[in-house]
Amino acid sequence: MILKNKLSDDEIRRVAELHHTLLSDGFLASFGKDFLYLVYKQIYLAVDATIIVYISNSEVVGFIAGGIGLKNIYMQLLKHPVQLCSCIIPKLLKMSFMVKLYASLTRKIRKNNTKSEIMDAELYSICVTKEYQGSFVAEALYDGLCEFFKHSNKDAFMIVVGSKLSRAQSFYIKQGATPIGSLEQGFGKQSIIFKQSV
Repeated sequence: MILKNKLSDDEIRRVAELHHTLLSDGFLASFGKDFLYLVYKQIYLAVDATIIVYISNSEVVGFIAGGIGLKNIYMQLLKHPVQLCSCIIPKLLKMSFMVKLYASLTRKIRKNNTKSEIMDAELYSICVTKEYQGSFVAEALYDGLCEFFKHSNKDAFMIVVGSKLSRAQSFYIKQGATPIGSLEQGFGKQSIIFKQSV
């Protein structure tokens, strides 16, 4: 088993597939695998972001992605208008998708401590296949992301976790993250914001 951050195109596609399969309830997954591939390709190419994969038996069994601000990633997607439109336009015709889009655009951050600042460094996503959950793969990936942020001269990063995802919350708390606030994404969907010092 190895950790790796120099990825082939096939490995980036596998990352998109894992996200689509394991985070299927999330907003980004609703765009489909081709859109996720475009997003992860831009994260991989960005100088202030990273994707780290965990490989076992020559297969990607988990990954973590993080960086400093997703805005630049999304701006880079605009340089690929044909691929982007082919992924997005069919989705815009569905009412359920428009509801999710509205909820995402109307999110409100609430901080428990008014002195806390929302960091620009953020964990974007982490996935581990079911066969490897509980085998320290997630911990190894998480440690790799902490190292990335240390080398980027960041002393902390933010994690946004759904309020109903108690297992994920327990994992982050076990890694030393602390809740600093909440985020409302419209239609009553709540998330908790954690801060991880590195």
